[in-house]
Amino acid sequence: MKIECKCGNYIVDQTDMLRNKAILIADQDWFDFLESVKETGHDDLELSRKLYECDECGRLYIYDQNGGLNCFLPEDESHNILASMDGDNWKRSLFGGWWKASTAIRTQKGYVECEGEDTYESTEWSDIKKVYFEMFERLKDENRLRSALLRMDGENIHSWKYNKDA
Repeated sequence: MKIECKCGNYIVDQTDMLRNKAILIADQDWFDFLESVKETGHDDLELSRKLYECDECGRLYIYDQNGGLNCFLPEDESHNILASMDGDNWKRSLFGGWWKASTAIRTQKGYVECEGEDTYESTEWSDIKKVYFEMFERLKDENRLRSALLRMDGENIHSWKYNKDA
């Protein structure tokens, strides 16, 4: 999904855990939402709407009940109002992948990426593995990791998921 902001910037939604995206649940729907989670174990996304913030000008774009997109311009220069309440300490996901061969779509052989961290690319599996596990241990020790996955040629080599009770 891509929204062209009135300032000319683009707001792109192609992944999860974006700092400029939020889910809106009307106060009138809040208890219905909580009941749906309690009864089914799943959230009822029909009760929610997406909203986005432009990184450049701070405009908010909110979908209404009919799927129309509405724009709101802040009165001051506030930014990152949709970011996590935990600030930079929000729990993020770490991904690493490596392939024996490059393709026309994928020019690098391997990468390690995590929102808020530098993306690392290499053609060497040993480098990818080393950087992944260093980043994994650091983010886990800092309690800033929600999940981690390392794959080689489509096979899971390592996976980890945060457990608040552990």
